[in-house]
Amino acid sequence: MKIALAWLKVVFSIGLLWLIFDRLDNEQLWSNISHIGLATLLLALLLQLASTLTAAYRWSLIQQWLGDPPDTRFYAKSYFKGSLFNQLLPTSIGGDAYRVLENGHRINSPKEAFFGVFIDRIAGLLGLLLLNALALFWLPDLLPSNITITIGIILVIGFSGALFGLCLHKLPRWKLPLWSSLQKLSRRFARVYRNARTISIQLGLSVLTHLFSMLVLMTLGQSLGLEFELMVYLAVIPPVILLTLLPLSFAGWGIREGAMVGIFALIGAPAEAVLAMSVIYGLTLVAASLPGLWFFIHDKQWWQKGQSSVTPR
Repeated sequence: MKIALAWLKVVFSIGLLWLIFDRLDNEQLWSNISHIGLATLLLALLLQLASTLTAAYRWSLIQQWLGDPPDTRFYAKSYFKGSLFNQLLPTSIGGDAYRVLENGHRINSPKEAFFGVFIDRIAGLLGLLLLNALALFWLPDLLPSNITITIGIILVIGFSGALFGLCLHKLPRWKLPLWSSLQKLSRRFARVYRNARTISIQLGLSVLTHLFSMLVLMTLGQSLGLEFELMVYLAVIPPVILLTLLPLSFAGWGIREGAMVGIFALIGAPAEAVLAMSVIYGLTLVAASLPGLWFFIHDKQWWQKGQSSVTPR
């Protein structure tokens, strides 16, 4: 069943890409792609690598604050491996599952590893929402009012959900398995976001992570003639990233391209240039995840170890 669903996602992505390419001027599209210089591609790759390393450092701090031994190198390598899985598997969360398994074996506690990765995901989402909120506040008339209102509702739901999760452990304890697990997660969430210093560090690293990714897109976009300021990218790209998190396609392919073309059309951008930017960005994500393949092949994997290097908690 799982294999069938995976192939269904692949077919869905291919179908979406075919529909998009079929409706655009492919000659203009390939002309746009061919004019991107090597220096631009290299800069985009370096920026994306910086984004991954920043996210890995954020995750390492989360695990450290949750009581795990500090090992920035382990978390960086594991994050790259997770990024590789995200690009190779027909879901955007396959890498998260790998990180849970690898770190869970390392600390002898899969549940604690899950909590850390989940909190890391939430931290990344909050950074994305914060950037989007600032950009829409800066450019309130950029998008049609109904789109802006919809995004605003999503922002309010996201921030409210995070606040509720932070306070959930203070509510009465009910003897229900799901409620108990959610309160355990909330207590760890509160441990990470326990004071102004840790909140600032986590939000700062999350914002920086996504800012690097936005700079990748702006670098590619401007080389394709999309001469928009950074705030425009911060306003229109986050909703696209949120859509790619839906487990419907292969690593977001197809959904990302369709959403990019659609939302940039609202601000008058040529579809062929936007599609070229999205495709090259997707390939940049793949290239930036390749260090994970090196680490995966050359590291002694957790499933080869007879015992964990860390005392169980």
